[in-house]
Amino acid sequence: MTKDIHVDISNALDEHLLDAISNGAPLLDEKGDPVLDAEGNAIRRPPSAAILNTARQRLKDLGITKIMVEGDATDEIRKWLGLVEGENPLETLKLPKLSEEPDAATG
Repeated sequence: MTKDIHVDISNALDEHLLDAISNGAPLLDEKGDPVLDAEGNAIRRPPSAAILNTARQRLKDLGITKIMVEGDATDEIRKWLGLVEGENPLETLKLPKLSEEPDAATG
């Protein structure tokens, strides 16, 4: 343990979250012990929504809101919209001019 216990706690939390996301969470029996496969390895399942939300909140707490990764879903949406990294979509997107003709709602 370091002199500053909060550093140890922070590092342990980060390691636990990274393991759960990267390798899945261990499946536990009713006593809380890991369920083992035929070779004696812990059976892992995909991370739960709670783990993913905890990891998202941890990143948010650290001030990390989005890491732009080439080819991820957000990157594909930005390309489809014609945006480049660093642009504010509210300033960049050009919405079509609205018709001033009457319609079913206005008359």
